[in-house]
Amino acid sequence: MALPTIEVSKILESVPWINAVYTGLLPEDASANTTDTIALVTESTTELNVWGNDTFNAATYGVEIEIFYSLSFDQDVGDLEIQLMKELESKGWRITTARAHSIDPDTGQTTKVIYVAKNKLI
Repeated sequence: MALPTIEVSKILESVPWINAVYTGLLPEDASANTTDTIALVTESTTELNVWGNDTFNAATYGVEIEIFYSLSFDQDVGDLEIQLMKELESKGWRITTARAHSIDPDTGQTTKVIYVAKNKLI
């Protein structure tokens, strides 16, 4: 299995309305970019589970997706986000939380945070 963040990043790279995908942290030039819609993918949790014989037999990998919408974004974000979440589900990722939209105080961009998780049996 590739790192969970890489797996999710590859899915997001195929989304036509996302201009760039970053893993781990935003480069300095990307954090000031308000003309493109970008996504930042980071690890959020790793939970060990399915215990038996005094050991874990599965792990649940959590990933945070933060979307920074272009200041000129003019598409229906609700429909696009539902399509994105359905695509993630079709690739085996469970949507655990989809937070409300907020405004980035530094750039004025609308942001959306989505948490996804995937189980891996060991």
